[in-house]
Amino acid sequence: MSHPDFPQVLHDELEQRVKRALHSERVSAWVLLAVSLGLVIFWFKHFAPIIPWWGLGIFTVSLFWLLGQSDIPGGVLVEDADPEKLGKYTPEQIHAIVREVCETFYEKEIPSVYVVEDTAEAVAAVVNVDVLNFIRPWNAIYIGPHLLHALDPEELKAVLSHEMCHFSIHYTFWTRFFYLKFLIFAVWMTVAGSYAVVWTSGFLENTSWIVSLLLLYMMLQLGKFTIGVISLILATWTARPDSQEVEALCDYEAAKRYGLLPMVNVLLKLGTRQEIFTTLVAQLSPELEHPFESIQEEADALEDASTEERELLVTNQTLAIQNAYMHLNENLPLDFISLEESAPYIEEAVNMAREETDAKRYKQAPRHVIRWLKHDINVANQKLDVVEYSSFIQELKENPDKALFYVPEEFDEELAEEADHPTIRNRILFLEYNQHASQDNIKMGYH
Repeated sequence: MSHPDFPQVLHDELEQRVKRALHSERVSAWVLLAVSLGLVIFWFKHFAPIIPWWGLGIFTVSLFWLLGQSDIPGGVLVEDADPEKLGKYTPEQIHAIVREVCETFYEKEIPSVYVVEDTAEAVAAVVNVDVLNFIRPWNAIYIGPHLLHALDPEELKAVLSHEMCHFSIHYTFWTRFFYLKFLIFAVWMTVAGSYAVVWTSGFLENTSWIVSLLLLYMMLQLGKFTIGVISLILATWTARPDSQEVEALCDYEAAKRYGLLPMVNVLLKLGTRQEIFTTLVAQLSPELEHPFESIQEEADALEDASTEERELLVTNQTLAIQNAYMHLNENLPLDFISLEESAPYIEEAVNMAREETDAKRYKQAPRHVIRWLKHDINVANQKLDVVEYSSFIQELKENPDKALFYVPEEFDEELAEEADHPTIRNRILFLEYNQHASQDNIKMGYH
């Protein structure tokens, strides 16, 4: 978070920062598009007469390669989804809720709804690309089955409202027009690849087949290097420094529409689901904050071990984490449960993975966190009401150095700063601050 006073900051101050960032992003986008257009003109002048079909091939392969790397979630349309994945809802009820949420943003265009069936984690995302919105997966809300099992209607509206805020208000240029990055990448790769083709063809005419194979191998390695360089340039050029501010503002928009309590309970359930999977990984890694890095560091520190033994340690632990994660993902009940209640499922997944890979098990140092469910005593329903929220927020404020969840970002400030989302602790405190300080007067919710 770039704002030094967050979470004690008014939402309209964050909005001004986000607007400035969006303006800067648009300027840099036009510059990038102009540079790319110049490269297109350059290619047609210098390479089109020589290697037109090679250029078309490089462009097509580059375009579809990056399309395959896009982070759009996979899923099935809600009306085609397994009814067991929909939890408390029918497809008609979900569509009705989405329409209601869209109306609060004055959106006449209703996105498609997809269920991400292959994950037990708390997943929600939105994609909106304006000009190409006739492509259904590019004009859609994506939601995981866990949320459909765990959230009541007001909470589901809150999380969908958060996502629609990304759709309607606080979008970024390169998420709204992400396909332009694909075109730019393909153009840059075409120009770089055309140089490689022309250079290589000049050598291949009078060389032996051994040299030809060597040159082709060099071209492949150069291609990998070029992909990495161009991807790094584009990632740096198109990065937004205010992603955490945007997430906090989308929480605020959801709370303003459906109440503070529904949005806070969504965040608490998201955090609990995350720490269930984090606890699993922590059983098979020396460190909570950097699990895979710490596995490699432990292997490197083995003085008397051979290279094969070091590699085997890394392989076993990495494979064990992957297998345990998959097992937990398949067997953890989709409805909301606490970390304590999930312990048998974690234990089963870890033991299964260790048997398959002969992996080590680690005992992490005790880390004391705030257990928000201990405040769920007025009506024990795995969410906070007004009275329960008051005691919870008091404990949160009185323990600024105590983590809210057993997740890496809660214990590592550097990770927290680099993350796309603020910590859930700070997201809740931001909503609490704006409930009292903002003139918009956020209601508590559950009316």
